Amino acid sequence: MDVHQSATAPVNSRFAELADALGANASEPVPLEIGDKDYMEAWFKMIDAQVGGRNYWWLDSPHAPSALDDRPGAHPNAELWNRLQFWGAVNESKVGRPTVMGPWGGLGTHRYPFGHSGDTITSWQTLQFLPRYSATASNVLFSYISHDLGGHRDYGDGDNQELYTRSAQYGAFSAQLRPHAAKVIGACEREPCDIHFDRRIWELPSEFFAPLREAMQLRARLLPYSYTAAMRMYLEDVPFIRHVYVDFPGDASAEAAANTSAYMYGSSILVAPVTTPRDAATNLTAHTILLPTLPKETASDHAVAWVERGSGRCLLGGRAVPSTYTLDEAAEFVRAGSIIPMSATPSKPRDACGGAETPHVLGGAADVPPVVHWHVFLGNASTGSGLLIEDDGRSTGYLRGEYSTITANYTLENEVTMLLSVGRAAGTYRDLSGELKPSARAMVFELHNVLAPKVLSGDAEVAWDARTLTASVRIAAVGPALGASVRIAWAAGDGPRSNALCGAMPTERPGFVALHARVLAIKKMIDWEAFLKTRPSMAMNELVATTIRMERDHAGSQAELAGFGKKVEAAVRLHTAGNATGQPSAKLQRIMKAWLR
Repeated sequence: MDVHQSATAPVNSRFAELADALGANASEPVPLEIGDKDYMEAWFKMIDAQVGGRNYWWLDSPHAPSALDDRPGAHPNAELWNRLQFWGAVNESKVGRPTVMGPWGGLGTHRYPFGHSGDTITSWQTLQFLPRYSATASNVLFSYISHDLGGHRDYGDGDNQELYTRSAQYGAFSAQLRPHAAKVIGACEREPCDIHFDRRIWELPSEFFAPLREAMQLRARLLPYSYTAAMRMYLEDVPFIRHVYVDFPGDASAEAAANTSAYMYGSSILVAPVTTPRDAATNLTAHTILLPTLPKETASDHAVAWVERGSGRCLLGGRAVPSTYTLDEAAEFVRAGSIIPMSATPSKPRDACGGAETPHVLGGAADVPPVVHWHVFLGNASTGSGLLIEDDGRSTGYLRGEYSTITANYTLENEVTMLLSVGRAAGTYRDLSGELKPSARAMVFELHNVLAPKVLSGDAEVAWDARTLTASVRIAAVGPALGASVRIAWAAGDGPRSNALCGAMPTERPGFVALHARVLAIKKMIDWEAFLKTRPSMAMNELVATTIRMERDHAGSQAELAGFGKKVEAAVRLHTAGNATGQPSAKLQRIMKAWLR
């Protein structure tokens, strides 16, 4: 329920009961007085009769009236309003864990509400400010703060869909992904009006719909990791969103990153949202990232790299990294050696039938994933680990220690073999039906930036995706009391330590995964021009055919990847040469050179 409350009016269907309880005039609005116990008891009784309890309150009026407002230096209106709504919701909620999104009322009030920054302005300057705003709020443990993503009020940029897309990509790694906007843009103040904000991604052109959908699905897939980070904040008092310098004190790059959009999301992911518009000539956004230096690995005495989540490229820290991004790409970096617990891609609404392994699109944030996907970002690290914390998602049992923790690990035993393991679950809880959890379920290790391995020992199945260079090692049933382990191996010369993807030498070259995605996108552009002008694009077709064959045959080698790079160079030369037959348009040539260089 979204409450803009300053008074209760006679139009309210339960107003007579409120007026009678307070001895007020039944024909006049009754001003809200949150400092009056009798008023608030009658008010909550009226609301509860109307809505039947409350699990989510949005207190959208930051100045709820109170006679206590003259207290110097305080915000007693917001303070009391948040507290009363939170505990009122706790008492009325069937399971005891409601959400209140309310205004800032001073230090201490963030124990109760999920904060919001108000009606944000639709501008790139606003987006540039929000990540720093949230990270700084976490310095006083106010990590649960959200924003009107895309902007709420128009001050000149209008319904900027590129800005909305970048805002959603940031929102995937924030406390709450919440698009919100005024209905009408700018000076168009009354109906009929043709200029509206539209936050319904399915109504937008595919250029924006695709990355918006990916951001929202990524948010859902990340819930196990996000939930674990939030539980660690409760258990350890470490905010799950924080400035980079919290994790890397004294690091010059981390200190400088405080003035950029970069921040840590949990202990493993550094997010540096793209907050500026793309270049009109190349459709690329130039973006410089400040990466801190990761500690050296004890076993090998070499510096550990950062792995860019979307592209697969590996980067050493301690410096500024100039980069470019298409609208489909985002700047998110994972510590090498991290294992990120995630779920499968949501594909159905909560009330629809479907496979037992697929989580819900809507209403499933508190659900335990039916299959855990452990995403392994090896980079150049010989060992790695990840943590998953779970409970029933709805009750306050976690306050009594009713939750479980599960760890996953990997160890590179030599150049070509790796041991993957899931430990025994520590702790138990009961779901709302009373069943003891966790129970046996499938678990999948998703190894990023590797060539195709095979199973040496253990009960598991392996699949490999040539387009994303991801190996999936699926263990059908992992019992919480036993755990499980699997040993996998690569052909000589193709192991993670020796391959040129990341293990042998961290590099700033475009990652294969990003390069391939850009090839596919450019092929679509060229094919569209070919359709309009009857021009073939055989070189691009050959590039795509290469990876289709790699995926079909579950093959792939260093030589094959090197061959792909040569074909990219040949395609660029063919389509941008001055005497080429069937040249793409000048703009597409500029895009191709910039994207595939």
